[in-house]
Amino acid sequence: MSTRRQSRPTAFTLIELLVVIAIIALLIAILVPALGAARERARRVRCASNLHQIAVAWTLYLHQEANDTFPYFQKNIHWFYGGKMDEYEYPELALNPRPINRYIGADPYDNATAEVFHCPADRGAQYTGPTPWRRDSTYDYYGNSYPLNGALLPWSAFTPAVRLADIKVPLSLVILAGDHQSYSPGSELLQARWHDDAGLAMNLAFVDGHAAYTKLTRGVWQTHAYSYAIDWLEPEEP
Repeated sequence: MSTRRQSRPTAFTLIELLVVIAIIALLIAILVPALGAARERARRVRCASNLHQIAVAWTLYLHQEANDTFPYFQKNIHWFYGGKMDEYEYPELALNPRPINRYIGADPYDNATAEVFHCPADRGAQYTGPTPWRRDSTYDYYGNSYPLNGALLPWSAFTPAVRLADIKVPLSLVILAGDHQSYSPGSELLQARWHDDAGLAMNLAFVDGHAAYTKLTRGVWQTHAYSYAIDWLEPEEP
């Protein structure tokens, strides 16, 4: 009687191999969108953290250097209040030094990078109005991804400076700075859609120091959640 065992095939059959490949492809199809969404959430959280630090730096600057008063507009300070120093298209229009930098630990005169001012989702901006332009990276162009709310900056000597005590809206609602799209919220002409396709949801820093991912209402400058104005606005006629 033979004690030799019969050998059995150990390799996958073609059908088994195709089943395994199909399962792997299905798992990839399920996981890739989830991983993409997770990466976007991580970018959004980091962007909000940047803006929180910027808001705290502004608070320190206002208290320690500016008598709680926002500066007058000069040399595009709405962009150049902070960020990296670089060579710009119009250097005579760029503010130097950048006053907020020292409050986030960056050199206000000569730092090569200032990552706190760089949104990780910064994909630049495009203006489609009468004089179209495009920037592939707002941070690379301005050294800063986060423009300031222009309503806080008097644009002429005939306009009184804005003091914190003058702001009639709760400071937790008044926008300080935000993603590029916040500079012209809901505009059809300015496109800086970093966190959503409509360009109406973005990270914002508020004057009280907090930052939040906020969905804006197109064409509306003041709601129960945010305000670009420093005083209450009368609702528009229906």
